[in-house]
Amino acid sequence: MKNAEKVVKNLINGMLGVGLYMAASWLLFAYGEGNSHNGLIESNWAKMPIIRFRLAILITALAAPLFLIGVQGAVRAINTARRKRYPVDFYMAKLFVMGAYASAISMLFNMAVSVMLPVLYRELFNTRLMGAEIISTVESVFYYVSIPFYVYYWVGIVGVSVGFMYFVMIGRLLIPRMMMIFTPLFFVVLEIALKTFENSLVDDIFAASDGIGYLLMFGLLISFVAKIPRRSRRRVSDRGEERSHERYERNMRSRQRER
Repeated sequence: MKNAEKVVKNLINGMLGVGLYMAASWLLFAYGEGNSHNGLIESNWAKMPIIRFRLAILITALAAPLFLIGVQGAVRAINTARRKRYPVDFYMAKLFVMGAYASAISMLFNMAVSVMLPVLYRELFNTRLMGAEIISTVESVFYYVSIPFYVYYWVGIVGVSVGFMYFVMIGRLLIPRMMMIFTPLFFVVLEIALKTFENSLVDDIFAASDGIGYLLMFGLLISFVAKIPRRSRRRVSDRGEERSHERYERNMRSRQRER
């Protein structure tokens, strides 16, 4: 694979970005014990220190560029795995690419919206508005951004997961098929399923469920890139040295014949 080292570095940067994003997610979405849901409203928003919201958006701002670099490496790895003569491979690779870049947009946009809602709630909580009016105002604000919020998130999650699972399933990524579940979609669905138990510790752990999937997926793609045979590339200087060495050997053989 050409520029394999660069692809691996990009994926490592992506993993670092995902790690930062997971930290931001735990700061923002780990509500702790005693939290209750009321539509979009979390009761513990009023108890959480404001520094958690500020750190969450600042850390995500650092994570997003690194994640984008990782996305570029992942796209390069998937395009290497696809077979050019197979239309299904082409469309699945395109699905992965679309999902990967949608995830990069979603990371910063959705985190900004997710920080805006609790901050707005806290500000309104200190006014004379009634609880129903506060909830109505917060939900009205979210209504205007809800379409891109959900579209970018789910296109990203589903796109990269389905594309990755396809190439693992057909054996093009040189990864055991049992690892095809290590995707953001699997961990998000697992988080939704575990919410039925209403365990605050489980909810807090899986607050970064999509990040866990991206982290594992990037790691598996690094193992795939490492297994690809690298093309032998010779520099111009190396070629000159080889020619000089060949010329030297020819001269030595001709002298031995003369003797």
